Amino acid sequence: MALFDDGSIVAKLKARSLFLQRICEAQQFDNELQVKRTQCELTSDSEFQIGLDDCLMFRNRICVPKNFELI
Repeated sequence: MALFDDGSIVAKLKARSLFLQRICEAQQFDNELQVKRTQCELTSDSEFQIGLDDCLMFRNRICVPKNFELI
């Protein structure tokens, strides 16, 4: 948020898809993706990275867990 001299307030709001949020939450319960996350945290030369929203990504694409509802 920013407050200006004239009394106006500007707020920046970041909307996130509920679907993407569900994918990121489901990643926490996928053992294979948790191993990849740990490897990603330990080395910088991995093709995996952790996105700004704390989701595991592979080559800038979100990793979807093996979950029938999400696939």
